[in-house]
Amino acid sequence: MAISEGKIVDMNARLSASKAETVIDAKGLVVAPGFIDMHSHSERNFLIYPKAESKIMQGVTTEFTCQCGTSGWGPMKGVVLEQLRRRLERRQNSSRLDDSC
Repeated sequence: MAISEGKIVDMNARLSASKAETVIDAKGLVVAPGFIDMHSHSERNFLIYPKAESKIMQGVTTEFTCQCGTSGWGPMKGVVLEQLRRRLERRQNSSRLDDSC
């Protein structure tokens, strides 16, 4: 796989490594540009953890939320968003968030 400026530019078993700046031996591994989570329950978590580090560490780059009728969580801004963030942070510190449908 050839990557240039952060983008996959070629995938070919016969690519030459002679011009490569970095070579990674990925034999026996799966190489993927990112995974799509088609059904998640992260809509509330994004308010507390907006960078979604836990998803990124798992390779998830695209996520569909609000699949269970929780679409009322957004879009929000201003005072309403800040009030909800505070409420969720208090809840997060006192008990586990309920992520069931």
